Amino acid sequence: MLAANRLLQLPLTSNRNAIGKTMKLRIIIIFTIVFVAYPWESIADEIAGLGRIMPASGVVSLVTPAGEIFNRIEVREGDGVKKDQILAYFKSFESRSFDLKFAKIDLEKINVDYELDVRLKQTKISGFKEQIEFLNKQINRFHESNALQYTTPEIVEKRQKEVLQLQNNIAVTRVELEKVEKQFPLTQQLTMEKIREAEIALDNGLIRSPIDATVLKVLAYPGYAAGGSEAFKLGNVDTLYALTEVYESDARHLKIGQKATITSIAFPGNVNGTVKSITPMIFKSTVESIDPTVDTDPRAVETWIQLENNDILRKLIYLQVDVSIITN
Repeated sequence: MLAANRLLQLPLTSNRNAIGKTMKLRIIIIFTIVFVAYPWESIADEIAGLGRIMPASGVVSLVTPAGEIFNRIEVREGDGVKKDQILAYFKSFESRSFDLKFAKIDLEKINVDYELDVRLKQTKISGFKEQIEFLNKQINRFHESNALQYTTPEIVEKRQKEVLQLQNNIAVTRVELEKVEKQFPLTQQLTMEKIREAEIALDNGLIRSPIDATVLKVLAYPGYAAGGSEAFKLGNVDTLYALTEVYESDARHLKIGQKATITSIAFPGNVNGTVKSITPMIFKSTVESIDPTVDTDPRAVETWIQLENNDILRKLIYLQVDVSIITN
């Protein structure tokens, strides 16, 4: 600006051409000084960042309960699995399967015993009724004309007492039948609850996949004591993302839908992708660069970039990649 002021103090000449040239020169110098001195913000065409290859589901770690020992592993690394597919069995699975089997046998026995008991009591009641009907016919014949001369009053009285006893037997048996019918649902329910508990315990004797995925890592083996540690790592690799960390200074230039490319020495060429989500929070970067000139304690924004299908990347989960996001 000092040079510009000096130019403004040059003496004017009478020559119009000279004046015109001088004014133009002054204007050019002023604009040049202002343009260079003013801190104009430059907007880059690309944003660079570091990322990791991640499955759409993220990496799912299956942690085993304490106190269990692995007996059999059913999958290998790289296998595709469906949701609820069995991955491994614990040693406790066999004993728990017997507990479930015995609980089901108990339920079957309860049902059979109930049906037999009800049928027996109903049969007894029917038998008592048939005996009463037979005795009543005898008593009626005794009271017919000329029939009493062939028997005695004592016999008639005996038959009447037998009828009363049979009627009492029917009443007692009916009470017993009602008691059985009333207790059976409760007994059956308690046994079914034992079955459900045994089923839950049995299911805890194995490990299932929580999602449709690919087995990325098998950490367990037969005899491995599970103590709350990881046993399997799973991920749905049908769709892959580059989980990219962008410096906080570049975060304001990020937008959903921006195109991006990733590169690495682990695969040829580059892979294209699209920004799908941007985490609205600044945090300390977790991806370490091998460049010694890069800030070792940067703060960044997580950006999820969906990648085009690439069979090579499905075998390179967690691979660190260089990311370039196109901003315009």
